[in-house]
Amino acid sequence: MKKRFQTITIYLLSVLFIISIGATTAAAKTYRLKIQSGYPRGDLSMELLKVFSDSAKKRSDGKVIIQVFAAPEIVEGGSPAVYEAVQRGVLDMAHQAGIFASGMAPIGDVEFGLPFAFEVKKGTTFQESAAEIRDFYFNSGLVDLIREEYAKNDLHWLDMHSYGYLYVYSKKEITDCSQIKNLKIASWGLQQVFHKKIAQTAVEIAPEEMYMSLKLGMIDAALYDVSAISGLHWDEVAPYWLADIGGDMIFGHIVIGQKQWNKLPKDIQEIVNAAAKDYWDATVVEYEKMMNETQSKHLKRVDLGDACRQSIKAAGKTTWDDAAKADAASAKAVELIRSRQ
Repeated sequence: MKKRFQTITIYLLSVLFIISIGATTAAAKTYRLKIQSGYPRGDLSMELLKVFSDSAKKRSDGKVIIQVFAAPEIVEGGSPAVYEAVQRGVLDMAHQAGIFASGMAPIGDVEFGLPFAFEVKKGTTFQESAAEIRDFYFNSGLVDLIREEYAKNDLHWLDMHSYGYLYVYSKKEITDCSQIKNLKIASWGLQQVFHKKIAQTAVEIAPEEMYMSLKLGMIDAALYDVSAISGLHWDEVAPYWLADIGGDMIFGHIVIGQKQWNKLPKDIQEIVNAAAKDYWDATVVEYEKMMNETQSKHLKRVDLGDACRQSIKAAGKTTWDDAAKADAASAKAVELIRSRQ
């Protein structure tokens, strides 16, 4: 009897040990995710992805590990290839801007920022305007529209981030409004339509190839944010800032594969969402800081006068109608933005 009791006791202890090991393993499950930016190292938004990764790890007590890559470490940046890598499962997440997704989701052009749609309002700071615009995206129904369109492509739109102001960098010194015509400029999506409207030639070039393209004279100008001077050093080859062509606020996003997202438990989804919001906060602060610290030191600002700016702005706003023609979702998104003006 005693021997039988010992056998049962050993059996029960073994079962409890196995259960405890299983519970410990389940509790300690690690979620590993790979994200690649559409931008090279040195780009401010790419470098700040460390905030996203660190926040997810801290908030999850080490259960969420996000490995960060820059373009072109896995796939070419500034292109649909980044999204295609997520759709194929090569990447879990993509960090880029809607203008690069507009081929599959036309609303991406609107999401990035219609020309002259999101300028800093008079009497407000950059951070105040950024917060107001974010509230508009999330509370007007715009984010719902955006998410629906990306979901059609097996992508979950996670959150937005700031790129600060839109800059147009030029190799050539421009002294008259007429000289902005015939420039060969690197841009994407709806921005290309805008540049063509002001008689410029628009071409697509990956961000990591832009410095050499400017240096070798393959292009005259390029569209980008302040990272072009703070980390990518384009001011060495294109020191003129055409302030009349850009100047409005622009935005990017993080998307995750829909299947990958659906597999994550709700509590892990909430952690990733919170980390993405932390990333938004970091981009707003750091972009404002970098613009204040660098633009006047490294760029020669070109202002061509109010008449020139107003004519450029009028041409830019006609692209809103072009965006609205893309599909029903884009048309609705444009109307939401018009209602905000």
